[in-house]
Amino acid sequence: MKRRSSRPEDEICRQPAALRHKPVTIGRISGPAAAPGRQAEIWRAPSGHDSEDSEARTAGFSELNNLVMRMIHWHQSGNPMQGAFFKFIDLVVYLRHPRLMLSYFRNMGYWPQVALPRNFNEKFLWRKVFDHDPRFPECIDKLRSKQHVRARYPDVRLPETIWEGSDPAAIPDSALAGNCVVKANHGCGWNLLVEAGNVNRSTVNRKGRKWMRRRYYGRRRMEWGYRDIIPRLFVEEMVMDAGRPVDREYKCYIAGGTCVFVYMKVGRFGRTPLDVVFGPDGVSRVTRCSRRYDSVPFAKPENWNRIIAAAEEMGREFDSVRCDLYEIDGEIWFSEYTFYSDAGYDYIDWPEVYGQLGDLWDLRRSHFLLRDHKGLRQIYKRRLIRQLDADAALD
Repeated sequence: MKRRSSRPEDEICRQPAALRHKPVTIGRISGPAAAPGRQAEIWRAPSGHDSEDSEARTAGFSELNNLVMRMIHWHQSGNPMQGAFFKFIDLVVYLRHPRLMLSYFRNMGYWPQVALPRNFNEKFLWRKVFDHDPRFPECIDKLRSKQHVRARYPDVRLPETIWEGSDPAAIPDSALAGNCVVKANHGCGWNLLVEAGNVNRSTVNRKGRKWMRRRYYGRRRMEWGYRDIIPRLFVEEMVMDAGRPVDREYKCYIAGGTCVFVYMKVGRFGRTPLDVVFGPDGVSRVTRCSRRYDSVPFAKPENWNRIIAAAEEMGREFDSVRCDLYEIDGEIWFSEYTFYSDAGYDYIDWPEVYGQLGDLWDLRRSHFLLRDHKGLRQIYKRRLIRQLDADAALD
């Protein structure tokens, strides 16, 4: 068993009475902040649903103020020398990235510990702030990622790129004549399916221009890997299965080279898609994913072992990654790499699996901890490695 460190968010943390607003009991937190059998009360400024007075309109400012007060509380609690350095780094991160910290709180329900992350979601946050691996832009870019996969995994099939450019109006009619997909290389979910040449050019032009204007992921979400991708539009062949667009995509969550679980959406282009969660043995489980999807029972895919083997081979070069694949008649097709799954707020209500996602994600394999830095970053790197080594020795 891993040693469970004392976490401030597991305690009843509030501001001093003279400074705090009304505390709100959120009840039992089903996410990673909850300790077994414990009800966590987390302070937050009242929203419009909690109060009708003028304080509701200043909730954002109150939450920002609470960031600083929370760090003061951490520093004053317990032995002031224990973990003081990591608390200081947390304070620096909170003050430098308040919007990101607020986003985390609003999505996860508790204030994160960034400098010494302990679970899956906090490690995503740490990756956003610290780990700027130069491989991320290459593997996130939907065009360059094909080159990455082709050079390393020749047995994995890739959809053919039919056209690429920056102006949707320049896409030739011949490129849209069959079954294909119009995409942008620098975003997520920016796809337009074209079946049997049935396409509305005005829709293609409108969406293409909109995609080319957007930089949402790199700027607002602080997903560094997207930031410097040169935006491009492209048309690629549609992956077909029995004459229809393939409707099963296996999203394989890899940590430490091990596939921890697989999320699959069945009938993803239909009106009633099904959400399925598999354990590494291929047995489905009824659970809740990302607080939005309820999974259903489903039979083990026929070529399950081949899917898992390919995902683990492709994911082994990273400390943690989501590798999305298709499987058609025993052949593995690459879809995409994801390094910020659901913006880092991905969560599965399956405690054993969720715990594994964080435990197997070894930050010592990250780019940040494998390279040298200067000044405070180098000091932090050495302190973090020392702490992670000590924690690993207790396993």
